[in-house]
Amino acid sequence: NPVTLSDLKGQPVWLLFQATWCSSCRAELPDVEAMSDRVEVVSVYLKEDRDTVSDYAERLGLTIRSTPDPIGEISLKYLTTSVPTHFFIDADGAIASVAKGALSLAEMEEHLAKVGIPTG
Repeated sequence: NPVTLSDLKGQPVWLLFQATWCSSCRAELPDVEAMSDRVEVVSVYLKEDRDTVSDYAERLGLTIRSTPDPIGEISLKYLTTSVPTHFFIDADGAIASVAKGALSLAEMEEHLAKVGIPTG
């Protein structure tokens, strides 16, 4: 289902740019999934189509929002050229922090704290 960040205003959002072919992205997904009960996660798949993303999400049993970005339109708006790239957006819609590369669980907690999510 389509989603816009304005639909999620009033709550913190973790905007994650990744790809189905990215081994680092896949390695951190279990921790991302585990945190999705505390923060709204929107995962954008850089230059991947809906069928590829849907199949990937289904195979991995993902519950986070998985959004294809087939022509790179979304990633261009965020000047994202590498995966994974993480944007942590506060409840007011401001980007509180950005991280490039795979994150450890402790780093995820640190970034979530910046948008008001208490550590788990």
